[in-house]
Amino acid sequence: MSAATPPPPELPGRGLLAIMATVLHFALVVFSFGMLSLVLDRDVIGEPDAGYFVGPAMVVTACAITFRFVFRGDGERLAGPALSAGLAVLLGSPAVGAIVYAIVRERVGVIPVFFGTHLIDPFVAASAIISAALVASVALLRRRPGPPQLPHD
Repeated sequence: MSAATPPPPELPGRGLLAIMATVLHFALVVFSFGMLSLVLDRDVIGEPDAGYFVGPAMVVTACAITFRFVFRGDGERLAGPALSAGLAVLLGSPAVGAIVYAIVRERVGVIPVFFGTHLIDPFVAASAIISAALVASVALLRRRPGPPQLPHD
C-alpha cells in the first residue's frame, strides 16, 4: 500500500506575491547600490545639488514598476514581461529622477541631461536587472506544476 502524496502547497495570492517581490526588490536594490557604490567609489546620484529626494524617488519608481508587473503577471509568458519590466525600470526610473531633479533645481533644462546621464548608469542598470529577474522568477513560480514526484518502488 502506498502513501498518498500531499497536494502541492498553494501559492500566495497575487497581491501578497507582488508585495513580497517588491520588498525583495527594494532590499536587493539597497544592497546592490551599496556594493556598487563601494566598488566603483562613487555616489549613487552624482549630482551634488540633487537633494534628498531624487534617489528615493527613482527607487520607489523601480519598486512600483516591479509591483505592477508581478501583480498583473499571469505566469503564462516569461520573457516578454520580464524584459518589459527591465526596460520600464531602465527608462522610468531616470525619467522620474530627472523630473524630481528639475523640481529641486527649478530648471526644466536639466531633464534631458539628467535622464541621459542616468540612462547608462550602473545603478539604474542593476535595478532594471533585479526587476527583470524578479518578474521572471515569479512567472516561473506561477507556472510550476508542483513538487517533483519520486518514482515509487
